[in-house]
Amino acid sequence: MLAERLFCLGKQDAVEELAERAASQRTSLCCSLNAYTFYHMSKDPFYAKVTREAEIALADGTSAFVLARLQGLSGVERIPGCDLIEPLLAVAAFKGWPVLLIGPNRSNLERLRLRFLKRWPDLPLAIYQCVSAEGPGDDLWAMAKAWSPRIIFVGFAQPYQELLMRRLRVCGAGLVMGVGGAFDVLSGRVRQTPVIMRKVGLEWLYRFFQKPVYRFRKTAVSIGWFPLWAVYRLIAQRR
Repeated sequence: MLAERLFCLGKQDAVEELAERAASQRTSLCCSLNAYTFYHMSKDPFYAKVTREAEIALADGTSAFVLARLQGLSGVERIPGCDLIEPLLAVAAFKGWPVLLIGPNRSNLERLRLRFLKRWPDLPLAIYQCVSAEGPGDDLWAMAKAWSPRIIFVGFAQPYQELLMRRLRVCGAGLVMGVGGAFDVLSGRVRQTPVIMRKVGLEWLYRFFQKPVYRFRKTAVSIGWFPLWAVYRLIAQRR
């Protein structure tokens, strides 16, 4: 269940650890765990292998946080990837590290670039629209080689996000981090979940009411499939 890779400290410690990884000459992948991650891992052995290869796993969703606590990992905190992007950009701006944002929506990426450069004018920041996470163009590899980013943020839906992250190891970045739908939130395209709902673990409910048709499957996995799967796994581990 990736328990051995769950980062067991708070947000500031996570930022420091990820920044240290970004400075390294060895590429580290950082994936965010939620109910949908475990669902795809249970259905697709190759995706499970790819996800387990990640050097760092964060308990992004309430489901991953609860599961970690049930496994006895009391130090695990829920750390959404969305909360780490701007602190890491601040570090990158201070150190002059090039950063690359990869996502499927060009206009969304442009809004983010303008917002981030307004806050950090000297930040070396590039964007790349990747329509298909399964087949990025050759220009992506050429751009990554020329840009030499220290941090690459990848904003795709699962399971495509982690599959693309694995391919991006060859780019030589210190940190390749999956951030899911964080680009939509930070650009203002999607409303941020109220703090009180995030604190009590009801972010999924807020997201569902925003886009009920789009979120139906993910919500069914979170409140239907995941509890049953987690109980089964916990019982199996204790036998």
